[in-house]
Amino acid sequence: KKEITKIRIREIKIEIKKGDPKALGKLAEVLSEHNKYRKDIKEANDYLTKAARLYDINARIDLKNLKELKLLQSNDCDLMFNHAAKIEDEDLERSKFWYKKAADLGNEESMVTYAKILDRQVSENLREFQKYRTSNMSKEEYENAKIEAEYYFKKAADIGNVVGMSNYARILDHKVRDYQKASANHRRTKITEQESKLLQKESAKYFKKAADSGSRVAMNSYGVYLEYKSKERSQEEAKKWYKKSADLGYIKGMLNYSRILDQGIRDYRYALRNKKKTKMTKTKYEEAQKEA
Repeated sequence: KKEITKIRIREIKIEIKKGDPKALGKLAEVLSEHNKYRKDIKEANDYLTKAARLYDINARIDLKNLKELKLLQSNDCDLMFNHAAKIEDEDLERSKFWYKKAADLGNEESMVTYAKILDRQVSENLREFQKYRTSNMSKEEYENAKIEAEYYFKKAADIGNVVGMSNYARILDHKVRDYQKASANHRRTKITEQESKLLQKESAKYFKKAADSGSRVAMNSYGVYLEYKSKERSQEEAKKWYKKSADLGYIKGMLNYSRILDQGIRDYRYALRNKKKTKMTKTKYEEAQKEA
């Protein structure tokens, strides 16, 4: 087999000398078949580069594939991430392959980016189905994308990535809401009540982690949990997180914080009108009016 390959290489090199630009591509193909040898890969790359410069379209495609083969062999997750980001606009599906490969090799940004792409595709698919009753994804593809998005957000979250924490918590929270909605409408649920409670706790844990790490979105979400979903249900504690979120410029945090201030203002006025004891002092009332 080696002898036959050598003969093919000699024949193609004769064609190259005669000036056939396509022969450069052929030679690169023969060399890249033996890609376990780094020398062959380098030589194939050189010949394809020459062919591509001579406007051989097939050589350009082969050169791109050869570069990706070299990248695959390198196991360099940072280079894979950079390559995925570079080709994302022109070929999303191919970039997904590289983001996933880099994520599996431990690249944090790839984990989040890959999960975000899947999450976006799931959302777009759901909206399309709700509007037109058709979608680009099969049911199996849709479910797999949801599972993968959750998996990679959690993977990123567990190594301290704030975006991963916040998004993983959001996905769990959506599962709980889907359960509550189905249960209220006496529809079949995907999870049990006990599983729903465990997911709610897990969601709160990751929202808190993300909030402690500075995520303004998570601060607001954790506030919502404290106000409406936790066993203790503390509006005062929720108010603190809403304020933190609001101070960082998050609109939902601002709205929730001003809502609680406004509620306190109305309670104070009502108590005064009805000559009842107020929880708020006059000074606090005036401060709340300014803040709201």
